[in-house]
Amino acid sequence: MCSSIRKQRFLTLTMNPTVDISTEVAKLEPQRKLRCGQPRLYPGGGSVNVARMLHRLGEKVVALYPYGGFSGSRLRQMLKKEHIEQRPIPIRGETRESFMVTEAEQSDVYRFVLPGPTLSSSEAGQCLAVLQDELEASDFLVVSGSLPGGLDQAFYGRVAAIAKATQVPMLLDAPPPQILDALVQGVALLRLNQTEFEELAESPSLTARQAQQQALRILDRYPIEALIVTLPQGAFLATRHTIYGVTAPRVHKRNPSGAGDCFVAGFVSRWLRNPSPNEALSFGVACAAAAMGTEGGELADLPAIEELTQRVSRTKPVQADELQAVTQV
Repeated sequence: MCSSIRKQRFLTLTMNPTVDISTEVAKLEPQRKLRCGQPRLYPGGGSVNVARMLHRLGEKVVALYPYGGFSGSRLRQMLKKEHIEQRPIPIRGETRESFMVTEAEQSDVYRFVLPGPTLSSSEAGQCLAVLQDELEASDFLVVSGSLPGGLDQAFYGRVAAIAKATQVPMLLDAPPPQILDALVQGVALLRLNQTEFEELAESPSLTARQAQQQALRILDRYPIEALIVTLPQGAFLATRHTIYGVTAPRVHKRNPSGAGDCFVAGFVSRWLRNPSPNEALSFGVACAAAAMGTEGGELADLPAIEELTQRVSRTKPVQADELQAVTQV
């Protein structure tokens, strides 16, 4: 008997994708020619990596992004090679390249991020039009990465408004200056790393308890269903009633690039099926930890994810009224 259950469809939007180049050098020294190892090239930039990881996890996903020039054509071909369904939108500017260099002597990793193209208002409008069309057939939207030149924070606000109008839940993962209009519109999920969270909270060097209290204040300020904060030691998710947390397993960190994107992919793949905060957090953290153990630009390995998921520990949930009572005292 044929099943009537339709596989859920993710849509990712990346406004400033990149071709990621990684290589190694024995030692970084000024003024000298530095002989590098063979370069490795990967598609990258925010939600592009999320789409790649979702596809690896067996999810149905479509990657929407602007592209231009030789680098943009290369990006399309690399995604095609990985069998990623895509909706590339041509622009006049050149898709950016970014590169990561590992210094073998100290095992230090240096990441160089180029600014990318400047989009015209008509190109931005075309991206929004295609987004609206694609959302009609989508169940979840992931918007991750910085904005290119030509777009201000109002752009993500327009994206959030379109997602809201089409009733498609959205996860937003971008730097705080660029997300404020979207937060006013409201999003289902907001993901921030520690630096971004402290910037949005306007409170650096927070203790764990202070971070939880600040998360509740952000939720009071904006119409967000849940706030996810990823930390070096794990992650926590805050709703208006409860805060859930997990501690990441220890891994040898070789590749910091893309770990946050792998977290997002792992998290939403579990969240959309069964919105259990602990399960989604655990799987997301395992995906991020697995990504850190790969070579630069490589995605998390599925067997490693399965093994690391078993090593994620969950902390006791904290009720919001407990934190509010502490604050009042």
